[in-house]
Amino acid sequence: MTTSIKSEKLRDSGLGWVGQVPIHWAIVPTRAVLKLHRELVGDSWVDRQLLSLTKRGIVVRDIDSGHGKYPSSFDTYQVVRSGNLVFCLFDVDETPRTVGLSDLDGMVTGAYDCFVTSSNLNKRFAMWYYIAIDDGKRFRPLYSGLRKVIAKPRFLSAGFALPPLDEQRQIAEYLDRETGKIDLLITKQEQLVATLTERRQAVIVHSTTYGLDEAAAHVHSSVPWLGSVPSHWTVASIKRYASTGAGSGFPHEHQGQHSESVPFLKVNALSRADPRGLITTRDDTVSRETAADLGAKIYPEGTTIMAKIGAALLLGRVRSLGEASCIDNNLMAIAPRSGSTSRYLYWALHLVKFDWLVNPGAVPSTSEGAVGRYVLAFPPLLEQQQIAQYLDEVTEQIDHVRAEANAMIQLLRERRAALISAAVTGKIDLRSPRHEGALS
Repeated sequence: MTTSIKSEKLRDSGLGWVGQVPIHWAIVPTRAVLKLHRELVGDSWVDRQLLSLTKRGIVVRDIDSGHGKYPSSFDTYQVVRSGNLVFCLFDVDETPRTVGLSDLDGMVTGAYDCFVTSSNLNKRFAMWYYIAIDDGKRFRPLYSGLRKVIAKPRFLSAGFALPPLDEQRQIAEYLDRETGKIDLLITKQEQLVATLTERRQAVIVHSTTYGLDEAAAHVHSSVPWLGSVPSHWTVASIKRYASTGAGSGFPHEHQGQHSESVPFLKVNALSRADPRGLITTRDDTVSRETAADLGAKIYPEGTTIMAKIGAALLLGRVRSLGEASCIDNNLMAIAPRSGSTSRYLYWALHLVKFDWLVNPGAVPSTSEGAVGRYVLAFPPLLEQQQIAQYLDEVTEQIDHVRAEANAMIQLLRERRAALISAAVTGKIDLRSPRHEGALS
């Protein structure tokens, strides 16, 4: 079992991002334990592997993958050697991970900073120390400007809470072991979430293409993304069974909270739907009178909406209105015609490959016409209702388990961060030879 150090054996470090530390720890300037190491790769970049700073540490980045942007030459990049600490000292709050310990030789962008550790600093202790600070984004007092930059002189002048070298090693080994156990549990939960997500989509695809009646006769639809469908279903473009409608732009003075009003939804509403895909939140509203005066369509409850421009389009988020609403001109509505139901239409639209509908250009976009021409399979009305009810029930069960798994992941991550913070600030006494792991 781990033991906590008693408060009378702790003292204030004077460092806001560290708090109290054991009384036998030293407080030294960072420059006493880290030395800036800057070595440009020059022409040798062709012989070096490109490295990237991620939440998983320093990893190799594949130049030949075609993903991301690269310069025509890497000669201004800098050399990284195994054992170097790599920092991103700008955009500190927005960067997913601002520090990593490299186990590899390679090169990183010249915008990063590489440091070597002194003989009185254990490299892995230093890594965990800065990860604890990064997890809590506790370096705020040190950065400045819109880019939230920590100037190197200020970084090197900041205090560092330094335990004896042997204690650093014990802390590093403890965190390597215990975070490894937690990471394994997180990975298992993430795999469960991925499996459930795949299962959810597979159920939707099967139900809206193959149907629920396994004994039904099937024919090939001649549509690659549909495959075989029940012979009594109709394969047709969306516009035959649904109308696609545009949103409206309202001047800001017409937005707000009104007594006789309807929600006015923008693209960000797509990310706030409940597990059933229903949007029930009201950020902005417009009065029905204003909507009528400006000729804006009020779409009824149950209408499916999706993005028609930007990154949200590529994410393929299909959502449903929880109440009659107006939508802005970056959204489009897909409302059922005679022969289709709103809820079946909602589920069937999960089959749409939105990246196929994107117009070429700097900003991804599509049109109501492009969506209307997309082909789906439509069963008779009664069967649509049965499929929609089945999918509502099955996906609710899957979503419940998935939510529990995501909650466990969040809890484990919080526990991991708390454990790291406690260990690198000396709140856990690891000096006892009878020490056992926190998760043993």
